[in-house]
Formats: sequence, structure tokens, C-alpha cells
Amino acid sequence: MVDRPKVSVIIPVYNGERYLVETVESVRQQTYGDIECICVLDGSTDSSESLLAEYGEAIRMVKQHNQGVSSARNRGLIEASGEYVLFLDQDDILQPRCIELMMSVMTARQPIAVAVGGWIMNGDGHHVRRMYRFRRPSFKLPHLMKRNQICTPSQLLLKRSTLVALNGFDTRLQGSGADDWDLLLRLARQGVQEEQGNIAYVDEPLIGYRVHDHNQSRQIRRMLESELSVVDKLGSHSRHIGMWKSYRYLSYAYKQIIVSGDAREARDSLKTALQLHKGLLIQPRFYVYSLYIMVKSLR
Repeated sequence: MVDRPKVSVIIPVYNGERYLVETVESVRQQTYGDIECICVLDGSTDSSESLLAEYGEAIRMVKQHNQGVSSARNRGLIEASGEYVLFLDQDDILQPRCIELMMSVMTARQPIAVAVGGWIMNGDGHHVRRMYRFRRPSFKLPHLMKRNQICTPSQLLLKRSTLVALNGFDTRLQGSGADDWDLLLRLARQGVQEEQGNIAYVDEPLIGYRVHDHNQSRQIRRMLESELSVVDKLGSHSRHIGMWKSYRYLSYAYKQIIVSGDAREARDSLKTALQLHKGLLIQPRFYVYSLYIMVKSLR
């Protein structure tokens, strides 16, 4: 029997008692054999620790003072013994064959990372919609610079050594929702530089991404500011920096009207996006977002 590479599933935990057991159980039900589950307790004050203690040696618990989700992920990376890692958020779930299928693609094609599709769920675990309803994500660097192609880091399987070489997640971006986009960009750029291949995509709904009132991605102003700093960091020497920033403002305008209903802020963001990149005038998405914001403004 051929030994299979070990996969370390790292779950950062901060007051996650509501969904934590469901998340851990989804790891334990994986059909792939060699998995270690590491839960990094990031200063939790709820019952998360006692819930995890019931699993005994089936999981590893690591505790630290509260330092944020990116720091907790990086701590898990240090503790991991697997050749491959998957960062699973404390409220997301994996379908039973998720890691098996990801590893099949990883070993066969040797990409720099493997991403999967999934379902967006509400707080009660009901499916709201598929992640990618109209088109598959593109993980080529120019497309990634325009917008993040994943909903959550839970979608990614990565080689541990690659992450270590990249110094893991940028803790300066934690809590903003932009730390995963930053890592994805650095991964894609690393793949291009080393001719290691693109990020592979498995077009199956293999994870459940939960959206609820406590998601960090709802802090949209902070996310915009962090995304702009990512563009400055990775694209400062490119003539396309104005275009990339315009897409951040365009996305922010849409999120602003969806989350807060602030039509004035959304319109101002659209104006900024257009000032940065007049090429938006030939992008259908610009008109779709503008029409949606106009309709919402009239209500």
C-alpha cells in the first residue's frame, strides 16, 4: 500500500462554539486517510476549548493569546506536520470527499495550489446559492489583481513548504477580509516566477461557506482600505495600478448598497472607480452595478 502525503487541516478558533463541532466533524468524516486536525484557540472565552477537549487525541489543540485570525493561521502552519495544508474557518464545512479530490488533482498535476467550489450557506446551514453561478473563477494573475476569486481560504489546498517560503498570511491585513486575497496574489505570482503552474480548480461544490452577521467580510470599509493597500504593495510598479484600484471601488460600491443601503456612499465610490479607470465604460459589470444602485436609491 502506497503511503499518502499527510494533510494538516488548520482551524483558527475565536469564540466559535456555535458552529465549531459541525466544522470539526466535517474534517473527521473525510474519505482521505492521513489528516491531522489542528485547532488554534486564539484567546477564546466561550466554550470552544471544552467542546474540542471532548475529541481527545483525535485533534490537536494549540492555545495563544488573542492575536487575530491571520496570526492563528500562521501559528497552525508552524505546528503542522503535514506536507499539505488547508485552512478551514471555524464556521465552514467540508464535504466528505473534498480533501481526497483536491489531493488527487494536486498529486496528478502538481499545481502551486488547488481550489474548489462550494455552497454559500446562511447561519442555519441552508444553501443559499452556488459560489460560481455564471462563470468559473480564473486564477491567472491579471484576473486576480482585478478581484479576489475565492470566497474563503477554506477553498484552498496548499503545499506547506510554499506557504512557509511566502511567510504565510500577512498579519497586518487580518480582520479586514483581504488577507486571503493577498496570499492568493502572492501564490499566483510565485507560480509564474517559478513556472510551477497555475492554481488548479475543481469545479464541484466541495465546501460550505457560511455567511452570517459576524462574518468579517461584512466590515466592508476596512476591507476596501486593506484591498487598496494590497494593490499598492503588489502592483506599485505597474501601469495598471489605477485600473486595479478602480475594480476595488466598483466592488465596494456594490457591497455598500447591499450591506448598508448607503446609496450616496455607493455613488461616490462608483465615481471614484470611473475616475481611476475610464475603461470601466466598456465593462458590462459597471452598468449592472450602476443600475442596481440607482434602483436601490429610489426605494
